[in-house]
Amino acid sequence: MRELQVCILANLQGPEASYSIESAEDAGSVIRAETIYLTENDWRLQIQEFGKPHALYLLATHGGFGEDGRLHSFLEERGLRHTHSVASSCEIMANKHRTKMLYVALAIPTPHWKYKGVAYPSADCEVDGCEWISKPLLGGGKTDLRIERAPGSDEFRIYERFVPGKLEVSVCVVNQGGVVALPPVVRSRSRASLGLIQESSIIPELTTLDVCVSAARSVHSALSARGVTKTDFVIDDLGRPFAIETDAHPALGRSRATAMAASRSGMSYSALMEAILDDCQ
Repeated sequence: MRELQVCILANLQGPEASYSIESAEDAGSVIRAETIYLTENDWRLQIQEFGKPHALYLLATHGGFGEDGRLHSFLEERGLRHTHSVASSCEIMANKHRTKMLYVALAIPTPHWKYKGVAYPSADCEVDGCEWISKPLLGGGKTDLRIERAPGSDEFRIYERFVPGKLEVSVCVVNQGGVVALPPVVRSRSRASLGLIQESSIIPELTTLDVCVSAARSVHSALSARGVTKTDFVIDDLGRPFAIETDAHPALGRSRATAMAASRSGMSYSALMEAILDDCQ
């Protein structure tokens, strides 16, 4: 019997609000918990007024304040226990430039990119004649992606070299008696509809999947991540994987990648939620 009351936090605003609501509803179907729905303008006040001082907070929050470390810092400063990673780790994962710098430090291939007009990982990796994907600097998800002919210098976006390829691989990692990578989820990818991906019947080479799994585990470990993380890779036309982002709060809905991967590993949805709760701050 769990000693602490569980309180689920979800955010009602932002481009990922629907995922947050779905995560909260599905998690609440297997966990005895109260749910508090937060808004961008007064989430601190809502927690102060309606939160439980001795509760264990399950963060079904995706995007914005609920994923970029602000909510985590608020809870940690008050000694309140929460699921998922600590604020400092979430701040890195929410920032695509800082995440890609971590990939470089870990020797994990990632597409070359530009941020504020500077080429990374080094100035000599300029790529002439290629296309670029313009992405918001902060936040995860597949929203607001644009293909550009040339990189810009907007400080609120990064410009990542477009890697031709028809597949993406997502690897979810959980802490369950150690760092455990769940079976990879392979999805199709289209240049014409970036962000709109669906599960693929085409499976990459086993060695390619092994590289993705190893890289996702390395990122999770380097960040001392808790609960669950999800690292996404694009597979180019030669079968080479490139890490593109790591999600500190992957969607927890039953139909989403995390639950799908857990099921393939033999872990029930209820067991997945318990594993996330057990590995809390």
